[in-house]
Amino acid sequence: MIGKSTIRVRGYDFKYNYCSNTDRFYECQGDVCYNTSLTSRPEVPEPGLWIAAQILADDLASEGYETEVNYAKKGWVEVNIL
Repeated sequence: MIGKSTIRVRGYDFKYNYCSNTDRFYECQGDVCYNTSLTSRPEVPEPGLWIAAQILADDLASEGYETEVNYAKKGWVEVNIL
């Protein structure tokens, strides 16, 4: 599965990005959501996209890869391959 240019999970298309063996990941941009809690980051990932990223990470883990799911501003979610 690693290296496949795009993987669709629950209707979300994750694009593969390869910078080096230590910097490779799948990413997808969803809607920008906001957390109303004052104790954490104001932007949070779209709930459905976050679930899809967790599923992709689990699929990659079942193939023997170590992964980490992260999110950034503007709705981006990444599944990093460690």
